[in-house]
Amino acid sequence: MTQAQLKQLSVMRQASELKSRQLEIRALPDDQITPELRAEQTDLEAKALKAEVELRTALDAVGAEQTRAGEGGADAERRALIGRAEFSNYLGASLAGRPLGGVEKELNAAYEAEPQHGGVAVPWAVLAGRHAVVETRADAITSIPADGNHTVEQEYVGRLFANSASEFLMVRPVMLPAGSESIPVISAGPTAEYFAGSAVADADAATVEFKKADPTRLQAAVLLRAADIQRSPGLAAAIQNDLAEAVREAADKKIIDQLFTDLTDATDSTATLSYGNFVSTLAGGVDGRAASGLGQIRALLGVDTYKVAAGKISTNGDL
Repeated sequence: MTQAQLKQLSVMRQASELKSRQLEIRALPDDQITPELRAEQTDLEAKALKAEVELRTALDAVGAEQTRAGEGGADAERRALIGRAEFSNYLGASLAGRPLGGVEKELNAAYEAEPQHGGVAVPWAVLAGRHAVVETRADAITSIPADGNHTVEQEYVGRLFANSASEFLMVRPVMLPAGSESIPVISAGPTAEYFAGSAVADADAATVEFKKADPTRLQAAVLLRAADIQRSPGLAAAIQNDLAEAVREAADKKIIDQLFTDLTDATDSTATLSYGNFVSTLAGGVDGRAASGLGQIRALLGVDTYKVAAGKISTNGDL
């Protein structure tokens, strides 16, 4: 049973209890209705109205869950929860030392994210941030009085980070949920040959290697004060995006270092690098297997090399 369905049952039970108590008071004779009972009856009516609103909300949530399940199952439900989850609510729960509630609790349950050492578990999808969709309406604008002291906070200006080189090179990192993993790789195998008549091929041994992938921890930490989060509405979201970019750039540098671990420092090639040998170097990556054309080649250049290559011109004026 989902959180929305549990919420629906809870609200229905509360509404039923309120209705039962209202009927008990109404069944009493008028001479037994004390001022305290009249006050209780008024309070029950207000609570009943609130329960009806909560029940409609719970019914809508259950309907939305069923729609999401029909459109994409658990993945669609997670995406919908990610779109509603707020990183600031995770921070608030951590600062206050209380458990998560609402959408954030449902999202953690969907990811089976359990807190460790008494902390608050935050799914990576929440840390990665999202692009908000702004809806434009023709609503009337409430103007702010000319007098009075108020401050309008502009959007945060973030740090500059490099574009993802490993993503450009189509490097796929291996995600390890727990412990180490073995990646089987077939590095050699039999070669097919033509045989005449009833001759058959002898069996060749294939070579299977197991590459071991060990998990590596990559961390970045920021300490925020609760008072500052309250004073600056955009602080939590800005720091969230900054953390995600810092982690991505650090991971990118590590991947590039691993790819180039066997390369040696090259000598200065400004005197020998020409348009022709630069293009032929790129074309040399076409082997008919890993790449069938220049469109499948990725070239990663250093800044200085790019400056030299950008100035090379062919005999007919091509760059």
